[in-house]
Amino acid sequence: MDFIKTNRRLSEAQIQQRNNQSSIFPNQISAGSFTPHSTIIEAALFNTKNVIYAAKNKQLHIVRRDLQVLCHELTHWCDFFGTIWGRNYIESICRSYIACGRNVETEFNMVIELFDIDRSLIAPKYYRFSHEPSSVHNGLIPWGMSCTTGVNIDPYGKPREDKPIFFVNYYGSTSRNAFARQPLSVGTLLETRAIASEINAIMTAISFFPNDGERSVEMTLINNEFRDMCYNRELIEYNTAAHFLSQTAKISDIFETYKISSMIAYIALNLKNGDFPKIKMPNEFSNVKKRAKYFQRQRDRGYAFAAMIYNGGIYNGNTEEYVNKCVKESGLGDLECILKSASEFLEREILHSKDNHKYNKYYSTVNHFRREGKFGKNICDILSALPSYSLTIEAIFNEFKEICPPIMDSEGEFIQFSKGRIDTYCPENMHDAAHELNEFTRNLLSGCRGI
Repeated sequence: MDFIKTNRRLSEAQIQQRNNQSSIFPNQISAGSFTPHSTIIEAALFNTKNVIYAAKNKQLHIVRRDLQVLCHELTHWCDFFGTIWGRNYIESICRSYIACGRNVETEFNMVIELFDIDRSLIAPKYYRFSHEPSSVHNGLIPWGMSCTTGVNIDPYGKPREDKPIFFVNYYGSTSRNAFARQPLSVGTLLETRAIASEINAIMTAISFFPNDGERSVEMTLINNEFRDMCYNRELIEYNTAAHFLSQTAKISDIFETYKISSMIAYIALNLKNGDFPKIKMPNEFSNVKKRAKYFQRQRDRGYAFAAMIYNGGIYNGNTEEYVNKCVKESGLGDLECILKSASEFLEREILHSKDNHKYNKYYSTVNHFRREGKFGKNICDILSALPSYSLTIEAIFNEFKEICPPIMDSEGEFIQFSKGRIDTYCPENMHDAAHELNEFTRNLLSGCRGI
């Protein structure tokens, strides 16, 4: 387990600027974050010195939490560069940088489009809420759950029937009044995948305990920790995809739930435009029938995730069979074909080179995304071959070693997994470009949205 220290870090001013950008993604800033406009990863709980010591002495169990946050944030990076959803998002980011550099007002709509895509990742507060439930809940006394739909409100305050939202509503055991509502957004899918990767890191870490007794005690603590997390109303966004699967497919084991939800989320993130009209509407969607065509038209990946799970029915105890059934019964054909098609899709360039003129101020910024995007097919292929399509510590230091980007550790220093990676990544320059795009967007919004 090798880490290469770079003696490079962001300035204090850059760190403060970056915190303002981190709200785009479903991040817990105190633990770690991934900022898509700069592609910088911060693993705030990852202490490089401690991890190196633990690895050298074969005691990875003492740095379990460090490894969890490492896997969590690197999963976000992999899903950003290694899925069809991520590729489409990246192209929107690149078009915004190009428009910002050209500074031509007829192209400013691209910047606003990116702003709307950014905020849809976790859904604005208007569409979600969370209050303290009236009674205590846990795995033995689970929350009640129902699904409804709503619509987005446009900039003029008008409801848009053609822009629907798939909601998951939570109830207490003694009341039918919802104490929380969360859109089944792309952000919820990204989080269920990141938590599945955390679980992989946990399994690696606890395997280093010297005896079965200590491993058993630690697993009990971890199970309690995850159960508390799952029933923490302030973390509903992180857990909604898993709750939806657990209650719909009747899966009680927490780790099994995250493993399967990660797989189905990965498939949803890798659907092509032509796949969405094929999705069979489950019988349970009778209350959303009139909006189904709009979910498909807007390529709603949360809707696709929910449809696959409903179509898969009750979990039969065999993960591979169940996931394949979810795909096949939804009218999406063969699972292997979906992943192969995604891999082929990610082979193509990000935008055309002629769209990124060398005299544009953000020429090198866009080239960063194009260069990193060339790893997309490789990332997709590696993830597709891993259990639950999610990241493992072993994969980070083997298949992904030359691919993984530099990360900011708990001391604010960039560390890298392979020599020279930071020199091509240039995180300081990427941060500055992202900050300028953020300032440009805020100024533009003051003119066209009054924000």
